[in-house]
Amino acid sequence: MASMASVSWAPPLALAPALLLVQRWRLWLRKLRAKAVAVWPTWPPPPELLLRKGFAVSLLAALLLLLWVARSPGKNFLEDEEMLAWVRKEQEKRRSKLEDLLQQIPVSRLAQQVPPLRPFLTSGGLPVNDREAEEAAKEAVVVAAKFQITANSVSEAAEDLAKAQPGAALAAEGLACAAALAALELKSAPEEALQQRVAEAEEFTMLVQSRLSRGRARDVWRLYAEPLASAERILRQRRLEQWRCVARLLWRFKTTLPFVALSSVLSMVLGAFSAMRYHYQASVINLAKEAVTSSSGPARAKHGMQEAIGAMVVSEMILQLAEFARGRLTLRGKTKVVQELKVALFGALLRQDLEYLEQCDLWQLRSLIGSCGTTISQVVDFPATLLEAAVRLFTAVLALGRQNGRLAAFLGVMLPARFLLSQALQHCEERLEQSALPDFKGQINSCWSCLVQPASLRTMRAFAREPHELKTFTRFLQVHEELQQRKILIFRLMQPLQALLEHALEIGTLWYGGRLALRGDMDFGELSSAVLVATGAFDGARFAQAAAANVSRQALGPLAQMAQLLARRPRIGARSAKLLGGAA
Repeated sequence: MASMASVSWAPPLALAPALLLVQRWRLWLRKLRAKAVAVWPTWPPPPELLLRKGFAVSLLAALLLLLWVARSPGKNFLEDEEMLAWVRKEQEKRRSKLEDLLQQIPVSRLAQQVPPLRPFLTSGGLPVNDREAEEAAKEAVVVAAKFQITANSVSEAAEDLAKAQPGAALAAEGLACAAALAALELKSAPEEALQQRVAEAEEFTMLVQSRLSRGRARDVWRLYAEPLASAERILRQRRLEQWRCVARLLWRFKTTLPFVALSSVLSMVLGAFSAMRYHYQASVINLAKEAVTSSSGPARAKHGMQEAIGAMVVSEMILQLAEFARGRLTLRGKTKVVQELKVALFGALLRQDLEYLEQCDLWQLRSLIGSCGTTISQVVDFPATLLEAAVRLFTAVLALGRQNGRLAAFLGVMLPARFLLSQALQHCEERLEQSALPDFKGQINSCWSCLVQPASLRTMRAFAREPHELKTFTRFLQVHEELQQRKILIFRLMQPLQALLEHALEIGTLWYGGRLALRGDMDFGELSSAVLVATGAFDGARFAQAAAANVSRQALGPLAQMAQLLARRPRIGARSAKLLGGAA
């Protein structure tokens, strides 16, 4: 019996030292944790500490960064005599190219047809008295003259000079002459090339705004503003006629309209339920606050929280089901329309006369029929996108207005203001990138031309110009690297402003909404959803606007061309068709 008792007590006695050791380790870890808590700082720091010390540290860091940035390491690269001589040589090349183009333009006739051009011209060639002006007027053509030099060639040469030598007076004169030529090209452009001319004029406007000062750019824009406005009016009228053609084209496939209608209805459901979970999230926060602060209704708050969470789950299920159903309906409707339209277009092309087939561009027609699916998708998806954005915006205004009308008005002002300020910062960044440093981005092509072209390679080897080409490439890399460093620096300087602008909306909403909540005008939980709901509605409206612009610019022209092809009737008579049918 004694031996059995000793055996039963043996395991607990063996574990006792281990238990004591574990207890010591636990006590040691507690002491270490207490010391660490006492030594380590509190994170996140208290607001008063961050406001008092963090603000001072941030100002000091910003001052040090500005002082560091002010000592730009790229100031001395143009002080090298060889580098400066190379830069001047490249500037002179581009200046000579632009001067040669301007000398080929009949300046007197151009100034006679575009009188506002005269103040921009500093070179010769203009009539100096009334008699010469009358002779120039007699020689001038009443209609817009077709000059051998185009506006694109002059604008490209002026842009190259402006990049190599920012602020050059000859570059401004070249842009003014290009604007005058663009005005004449817009006046004399045929109907089928008018849209391309307008697009080129819009690109030229962006070029002028980026290379000239605001006042100078406005004066250059006035040279072709009237012809551009007239061309845009013609395009708007043509676009209205194109919409009629597209409506007739879609009406041919009216059997697919129910699919479009059902997908639009489902898009309205998506727009209505898109921000629903944020509202229920705010309800959960309000109920949790009520359960903590109120002693009379914890059970009621708990029941309400369960219902709100269940509503969040149900709304998410409705969103996913509506998204899936809309995708299936849209795909089925588009597939049927695309198949029928491709067959109809190919059949209409087969029925055309040989004369028409010889004159038209068959590769372009093939591309038109092949890309029919993408074009139809843009048009068919647009009603659903527009309805979803409209319903989302309406429900957001309704929900935010129910929470607090003043907060809804505050968000309605702040969201467009943030968008406009973001665009202004982006424009400012682009203007800063047009720096005083020379830009020889196109020089790399001439550096590589001596290798990729056999004739240039043989010439370089014959005259032993390898060291010269190597020096040119090295200098180009130095200038290009300095320019890239400056652009990166500008981006790093503007990025914090963009980020601050993005977060300013949330900070401002929390500040204003917090004041309203402290006065009892709204619940605290609704602050968590207000910014998300308003931002989602605003972004949806911008997306719908971009979709409408894409439909108008990219899909309207091809659809009108499809409608014209389907409406075209060949000149082959019925008798010839019967003979062909009998022969078959």
